[in-house]
Amino acid sequence: MKFLAIMKDSLREAIDSKVFFVMVALSSVMILLACTLSFKPQPAEELFKALVLLLNTDSTDLSMEKLQRFGFTPKQAGLHLYDLKGVDALNGSLNDPDGDYLVTVVIRYAEAPEAEKVRKDPQETLDLLKNRFGAFDEMRVVQVTKAQVAPLNNHYLPETPNPKEIYFELQTHPTSATRRLWPHEPSVLFGAFSLSALKNVPLGVQLFVIENTIVNALGAWLAILVSIVITSFFIPNMLRKGAVDLLLVKPIGRPTLLVFKYLGGLCFIFLNTAFAVGGMWLAMGWRSGIWTIGFLLTVLVITYFFAILYAVSTLFAVLTRSTIVAILMTCFAWGFLFGLGETYEYLHEKSELKKIEQEKEGEPYSEDWFTTGGRGLHYVLPRTRDLDYLTTQVLIRDLLTANQIREQKLNTTPISWGESVAVSAIYIVLLLGFSCWWFATRDY
Repeated sequence: MKFLAIMKDSLREAIDSKVFFVMVALSSVMILLACTLSFKPQPAEELFKALVLLLNTDSTDLSMEKLQRFGFTPKQAGLHLYDLKGVDALNGSLNDPDGDYLVTVVIRYAEAPEAEKVRKDPQETLDLLKNRFGAFDEMRVVQVTKAQVAPLNNHYLPETPNPKEIYFELQTHPTSATRRLWPHEPSVLFGAFSLSALKNVPLGVQLFVIENTIVNALGAWLAILVSIVITSFFIPNMLRKGAVDLLLVKPIGRPTLLVFKYLGGLCFIFLNTAFAVGGMWLAMGWRSGIWTIGFLLTVLVITYFFAILYAVSTLFAVLTRSTIVAILMTCFAWGFLFGLGETYEYLHEKSELKKIEQEKEGEPYSEDWFTTGGRGLHYVLPRTRDLDYLTTQVLIRDLLTANQIREQKLNTTPISWGESVAVSAIYIVLLLGFSCWWFATRDY
């Protein structure tokens, strides 16, 4: 009950400042705008054309977008080539990601005898088509439920057959990855403004950009900045002459009082973030049909990120009783930790390249003092940069494929999440511990 009373007092301070309502209003506008998003599926032929191209190409280092842009190159001359002849819907429309389709594929062989040999015994080719068609990276875009040589009533068969060609029919069924890899054309305000330049981009990539860039980056940055300013008033106001006297006469220890006040400040950003992220999650899931459960983890990550910064604010608020000093020092700590994360990432990549070059030349690897110092600071200070990558990696797992990840050029620096969270937690405990000691040993 004591905790609830102090937390209620902290939240009342924020609500009385009207900023809480302003943040809720801004989040509501963002959520309502997300509710007007539309994602129009493109014709099935666009997707299946890319999947057929994958049969001709080693797709290890190529994304679907690159294949569509540049076409395909056979692995070596003389191999037979695959080509898409047509797509028919078995149920629904021709642009339904959840529909079943009949795909007609032609295989062109280098020589007629080779084609004739397969025509007499097509089972090996049918098994290959059933296993390989629809496979992309580590997942299956569609599942081939039936593969057969195209019957005579197939309307894509030419009147005069080419002896070097064989037509095949493939019946496909959607998988859990079909919708997010299906090209969609996005628009806002219920289709009033179309973003046609993105119509060939898979839906998963579009959602990744929205959820990671707009919410996880820009939205989180704004929420944390505003929360730093608002919560910086909590402890200085508590320490004002008259206010602190009333609190200290209550049967509650000073460290407990300060910790409860700290937790009350965390509840401020938690409630705001939960409203914004939860609303966006519902809106994006409703409009796209893809529910990225990992996106909800953003609420906890942003709150934990703020907990690191709020520990700095609490310390300087106790030391100086000044709201301005608390804000400035917290923003300085934020900027310093961000710069340290960027510097460490740069130094890591640079040292890895240097290590490779020296190993090629047969020289022992040696690290300069600046790189060593940067690594040392990274290991002992909070890993706020790592927390940014945590939510990014969760969204990657839910929305992107391996090749799409390479195209995004995302961070490749190895991260130990247990170590990152533990170091940041120790930092919070140390700052709060010192703040509690200072508060407990001073006269007010």
